[in-house]
Amino acid sequence: MRGTKRSKLLQVHRWTGLILGPLLLYMALTGLALEFREQLKPLAEPAPSKTAGCEAPHALPAQVAAALAAQPGIALTSLILQGGPGEPTLLRFADGQQLSVDPCGARVIARQPRWGGLFGRLEQFHRFRFLDDNQLANTIAGSIALVLALLMVVGGLALWWPRGQALKAAATLRPQLKGRAFALNLHRVSGLYASVVLLAVTLTSLPLAFQWARSALDVAVGSKAPAPRPSSSAPAPGANPLDLGLLWERGRAVFNRPSLVVVTAARKAGDPVEVYAVEHGAPHPQALSYAWFDAYSGALLRSESYATSSLGNRIYLTAGAIHGGEYGLLLQWLQFIGVLAVPVLAWTGVSSVLRGRSKPVPGLRVRVQAIREEALGIKSFELVSADGRPLPAFDAGAHVGVHLEKGLVRQYSLCNDPAERARYLIAVKRSDTSRGGSAAMHEQVRVGDVLTIDGPRNNFPLAAGATHQVLLAAGIGITPLLGMAQHLQGRGASFELHYLAHSQEHVAFAELLRQPRFEGRVHIHYSMGSERLQQWLGRLLAVHASGHHLYLCGSNRFMEAVQQVAAAASWPAEAIHVEHFGADTKLVGAPCEPFELHLRRSGRTLQVPADRSIVEVLDAAGVPVPTSCREGVCGTCSTRVIEGRCEHRDAFLSPAEHAAGDRIITCVSRASGRLVLDL
Repeated sequence: MRGTKRSKLLQVHRWTGLILGPLLLYMALTGLALEFREQLKPLAEPAPSKTAGCEAPHALPAQVAAALAAQPGIALTSLILQGGPGEPTLLRFADGQQLSVDPCGARVIARQPRWGGLFGRLEQFHRFRFLDDNQLANTIAGSIALVLALLMVVGGLALWWPRGQALKAAATLRPQLKGRAFALNLHRVSGLYASVVLLAVTLTSLPLAFQWARSALDVAVGSKAPAPRPSSSAPAPGANPLDLGLLWERGRAVFNRPSLVVVTAARKAGDPVEVYAVEHGAPHPQALSYAWFDAYSGALLRSESYATSSLGNRIYLTAGAIHGGEYGLLLQWLQFIGVLAVPVLAWTGVSSVLRGRSKPVPGLRVRVQAIREEALGIKSFELVSADGRPLPAFDAGAHVGVHLEKGLVRQYSLCNDPAERARYLIAVKRSDTSRGGSAAMHEQVRVGDVLTIDGPRNNFPLAAGATHQVLLAAGIGITPLLGMAQHLQGRGASFELHYLAHSQEHVAFAELLRQPRFEGRVHIHYSMGSERLQQWLGRLLAVHASGHHLYLCGSNRFMEAVQQVAAAASWPAEAIHVEHFGADTKLVGAPCEPFELHLRRSGRTLQVPADRSIVEVLDAAGVPVPTSCREGVCGTCSTRVIEGRCEHRDAFLSPAEHAAGDRIITCVSRASGRLVLDL
């Protein structure tokens, strides 16, 4: 599907869900509650579901007489024989009351409204029978089903359908995702697996609700339209319709050992008495056979068994059984699980929209409590809460984004022990090629200043289940590994830290690293040439033991050298963890291909050449995106992705967020083919 069409369909899908979602949820929840009605009704409504039973029940006219005596002057509208031993006879009256009569004693044993009881009320709500007009109720229920089938289920499948060879990935639930990425993944996957059930439920409801759908079904299978109901003879002056019980006694031979019989009185003069029944051997509870009797003479006007009825009629009645979950326990469970997805889809759909449109969470205000010279060109900054509240907890390896003047945002690793909640400690190296960040921190920030920070955020966590951790730092790369060392030492975990520096005056946090608690675990190495470094790394990483993990932070050249040696020594890729101070140079410098960029909100389509970034193209087109680092680190230019396969080249989003593919860092990352952004 082309991007423009997909964007329009997404808008229709989204707004239909938001506007009609409450009605769809209403239908789903009431339907779920009715799914196991037959199994649960005896437990929820134990009386009078059964009677004692007897060998010689009273004749049906006597039972009807008992009910009429309890409802003097109220017209009887229908008679229901449930067939099983001990089942009471049900009689419904024009005032909406339903009486249960004991066949053995010909006495009324219970009275309740037609839609009384727990499941009666649920059915009334589900079918909108609280409305006086039954046709209107059917139209409302059918319209909701039609919207669900066409706009939500079919439209959702069209939006889900992946491009290329990503079908398996698009159908896989990824519980490791967090936040909006997880909500979107759950929405797509649950919608996919529930779509077959939801389509079956909604499409089978259409012929039940709309005459046009019923007629279309007959046309589709080549069946004749159902014959109109026959008419009763004109009554003689003063004649009364036959008693329904007496009429059934005369006409019961029409049906073959029925398990359920419903006799419906004529609504007006000229109408017949309609009887429908589930005969012995019927394939499902909706496989109904019909008969029409003259209301005054009792003569059989016409009959039609399920087995000999038209194909269209059999499909119509089977659709009713499928819709009502009356086609076996397996169908009930499949339908229950499928419809259960509707509240899940409602929650995930609404939450993803709200998260996608929500404003960024305001940064945390912190005060600079202390600044120290840690090494040549390196300062540490101790940050505490500006309002006295506890700072958010963080894990070893986390970093924060510090907001500086002129919109600059720079990411700095947290150096202190994660067990500390009263402060954050960061360290900044003054760079000769600074584009404003390190220079501002060294020259402008003073003790007592209040700064705004984002985070903490962790793209460099310690591996769960590791038996030994090898920490390798070079230069300012000590910052995230220092927090790891303190955390590991505090919990008595096995680790070793190797810190490479040019000289003693370049060692940051020297006093802390030389504390007795780190003796034998922290090793500081001074200026090594390339050849000596290779030899030393070869000895250090010669053998990879199971459960050992390696963590690297420093210059790209240093980390590439370590990774090469580790790979040659058969260290598995999943045991090597790298923290970049900028986007991975191998990714940023990888060959680029041009691609098409579509902006959903403005409807514009732009071309991104191989030698320009998304941000640069947007700037030139007058669609500025907030930026700061332009190195794929700070996340300021993060933009929501609507469609397309991203080529992530940033160091800000986590691997799980890369896999989700719903956001892109536009200053360094790219796409293949076509990319649609929420701009």
